[in-house]
Amino acid sequence: NSDGKPLANIGLVYRSKATLRLNGQFLANGGLVADAKTTVVLPQVYTGAIALWPVRDAVHEWKLEVDIDYVGWKSVRNLDTRLSNGGTIPQPTNWKNVVVLLLGTEYRWLNPGLLPDWDIALRAGYSYTQSPIPDSTFNPGILGLDLHEVSVGSGWTCMGKGYFLGLIPCAAGPHKFAPKAIGLDVAYRGWFFEPHTVMGNNNPTVNGTYQAIAHVGIVTMRLSF
Repeated sequence: NSDGKPLANIGLVYRSKATLRLNGQFLANGGLVADAKTTVVLPQVYTGAIALWPVRDAVHEWKLEVDIDYVGWKSVRNLDTRLSNGGTIPQPTNWKNVVVLLLGTEYRWLNPGLLPDWDIALRAGYSYTQSPIPDSTFNPGILGLDLHEVSVGSGWTCMGKGYFLGLIPCAAGPHKFAPKAIGLDVAYRGWFFEPHTVMGNNNPTVNGTYQAIAHVGIVTMRLSF
């Protein structure tokens, strides 16, 4: 734009898989049966993304973003727990690779007339995550259902000569370790899992219909240096 800021960004990200070796204890009725250990493989993730600003000037910024993740859950072959007495508690997984779609938007007012030295943002997002877990290894302890997530929120950033809550200077001074801005963010996230009927599970007692909804409220404070 006229200020030299980009109106489009394209991103490609690769995150390698990581292996976590976990150690603990296997208890029965509060008593120690054996030491235990297991291995968890966090999957590799390929991400492609594009962000566009239909509006980006000195007073307003409107951003639209689309991300697509390809998550390699197939690397998680099992979650077996191995015991120090030589036993093993098997937990096969046979998960599959999945695609995650993420959409988001943010509208910002820069130094609005009623609140100079502030930036105000409104945000909204949606994501769809495929479940990597087949019916045969479904475990109610790991809620493997297709997921729709929605979120809305707002961000308030105070800088320059502004005062946070009317009391605290947002720029604390020229010292290099002093905060240059204070931010407050509030958001709501809702997880809406698609109902799914599990059939043919390795453990017949798991077969049945599952559904779930979760609601989360988020409040964060930010200091920028």
